[in-house]
Amino acid sequence: MWGDLKITDRRDASVLGIKASGWTDTVVWNPFKESMGASKFVCVECAKAAQPVTVPPGAEWVAAMLVTPGQL
Repeated sequence: MWGDLKITDRRDASVLGIKASGWTDTVVWNPFKESMGASKFVCVECAKAAQPVTVPPGAEWVAAMLVTPGQL
């Protein structure tokens, strides 16, 4: 099942579309210090933060993230 997320930057009317499969959470963060670029970007990641996945030996777990940039 795919989930959808849209992040909009109203300063320049840009939008970032994210479709995710296999993930249950989304994490948005940026560096703490300005010297690390805190005001220049944010990072958006799909995650399994609340309930991490345990993959037994010989098994597999598959997830996907599709990021699409665009304009409003």
